[in-house]
Amino acid sequence: MPEVFDFCIVGAGIVGSAAARHATCRPGTSVCLVGPTEAQTWSSRDGDVFGSWYDEGRRVSCLGKDAAMADIGRATIERFPDIEDQAGFKFYYEVGSLNIGQACVCFNGKRSQDSVRKLENADMKKQFPYLVMNKTDRGELETQNAGYINPRALVAAQKIIALRAGCTIIDDIAVSVDRVLAGTMYHMSVRTEGGRTILARRVLLATGGFSTFRDLLPPSAGYPDQYVKPTCVSLLKVSADTASRFRAMPCVLYKGEGDGRWMKATTDGTGRLIDFYMLPPIRYPDGCYYIKLGLTGAVPKMLRSQDDVRRWYRNGDVTVQRNVAEFAKSVFQGVDFLGCQGSGCVITETPTGRPYIDMVHDQLGVAFGGNGMAAKWSDEIGRLAFQMLLGDWDSHLPRDLFRLKLSHQRLARL
Repeated sequence: MPEVFDFCIVGAGIVGSAAARHATCRPGTSVCLVGPTEAQTWSSRDGDVFGSWYDEGRRVSCLGKDAAMADIGRATIERFPDIEDQAGFKFYYEVGSLNIGQACVCFNGKRSQDSVRKLENADMKKQFPYLVMNKTDRGELETQNAGYINPRALVAAQKIIALRAGCTIIDDIAVSVDRVLAGTMYHMSVRTEGGRTILARRVLLATGGFSTFRDLLPPSAGYPDQYVKPTCVSLLKVSADTASRFRAMPCVLYKGEGDGRWMKATTDGTGRLIDFYMLPPIRYPDGCYYIKLGLTGAVPKMLRSQDDVRRWYRNGDVTVQRNVAEFAKSVFQGVDFLGCQGSGCVITETPTGRPYIDMVHDQLGVAFGGNGMAAKWSDEIGRLAFQMLLGDWDSHLPRDLFRLKLSHQRLARL
């Protein structure tokens, strides 16, 4: 009989790699992590599965208007230094986060007061003179447990630590997950595109947006109640001197009416509010520095099939990319940009705004539905998911907050 792993985690992205690391921390546990690595060149991305972690920058923060998810974020971010120490390289940069307009949270309590400073409009204009802001916007500056991560490096760190602890990592794509009778016991069988069959006592699906399209849940269960939303970001190229000048720039999260000097862009659907996030200059693999801006709602459509997702990742939308780039430039003043490029990504949204961390049956669990914030939630989601597989939900947060919602129709809410 072939080897039977205690746990098999399907999906080797930002959540799955975290779950694998936590699983290997348990002595005597055999763990398998299945998922494709990132292709080395864009043109070679011919497969069906991509990762939203294929990037150098993701904003992270402890604050949020959902108190439960703020706790998840805090638990994740506070572990970053330890993960860096274990892996031996850096991926987290605590540059802070400037939240403007309705993006402000303004939590009360000593913990909040120690790490969050409220800023009046004049304060923001003085401290961040390169940003174009209207006369009514106010903000708050998070100075602790906030900034950005390199998601590629975080996934690599999680995998390295798990591998050292004995995790078997398989660079392949799962095509089916079934419960089968092996000998006298029921096990989970994971088949891959490469022709492998992996047996495990329990399986966790950490398959992100592809959970909607890959049919990995039992047919009787139905489909996850979530939809896959395309997003577009702009990377504004700046010189090394400009990057050095902006060394103290925090990440920015904006939600408000905007400024008349900004290029006309999309809104949140009300026709009034503009919603975007922005990262300070980050060095990308080509050796150049880019300011990244993502505009929420820039793409007025949903992705309804796996082919849609593949086309979006590979081709994007040139018109949308150009519009987002022009908007991004207009948010700055007195800054020389050397060029820009667009990039496509996807967000998996659930009706609760929280991830699904739940059991489908006693041998199959799920951890997906990042709602665009999996980067700042990932490690605690992975830990909770593994504890759930053990039958030991050890969080003060109720499990009901993360229950899987199912539908009998794929993308039924569209």
